[in-house]
Amino acid sequence: TGVTVNGDLTLSAANARVKIEGGTTFSTAHMSGNSSSLGFAPGQTLAGTILFEGVNTGIRTVEMNSSSGTFTIGATGVIRTEVGFAGSAQIGPGSQFGGNMTLVNNGLISSQVSGRTITVGPISFTNNATAEATGGGILTINATNWSNAATGTITGTASTLTFSGAWSNPGSMTLTGGTMNFGGTFTTAGIGTFNNIGGTVNIT
Repeated sequence: TGVTVNGDLTLSAANARVKIEGGTTFSTAHMSGNSSSLGFAPGQTLAGTILFEGVNTGIRTVEMNSSSGTFTIGATGVIRTEVGFAGSAQIGPGSQFGGNMTLVNNGLISSQVSGRTITVGPISFTNNATAEATGGGILTINATNWSNAATGTITGTASTLTFSGAWSNPGSMTLTGGTMNFGGTFTTAGIGTFNNIGGTVNIT
């Protein structure tokens, strides 16, 4: 709590977990251990980078370390998969800490390793910036309620995007190759743009 880490955090052991509170900052967190978790306190803002990485095939989780609250990915904040990642990643659902997260993305969420999935599944999610799947990566957004806001961009490039929950899109969604799966309950009020450039769109 209240710590400035002028360097990296490494969560390489199975079940490795760290609580982040009091404005603590770090440059990069490397999450390679099975069932490793970063638990953010309500009100925390990510300014650095979180990398889902490593050959271990288990899950890595970014979650809330309290019963409920808001976690913000700041303008310089990045959460993404790294080359060689063999597991699965999730943002929002509880694993080690179990809190209910409200997630606000003002930075970048990127699934960029072929065949690997980032699942964004908090109670509430607002995308004000960029969420993407590239290089064969898979991005699944299944928050209970979520919105790709007017300033938000969700893109898939030769990759897979899957949406469920109750959601709306005042912003922009673009698929360039790959697959976009529309599921859940879609609200048309304030609809933004959908651009399909040579990909497959499935509506369930």
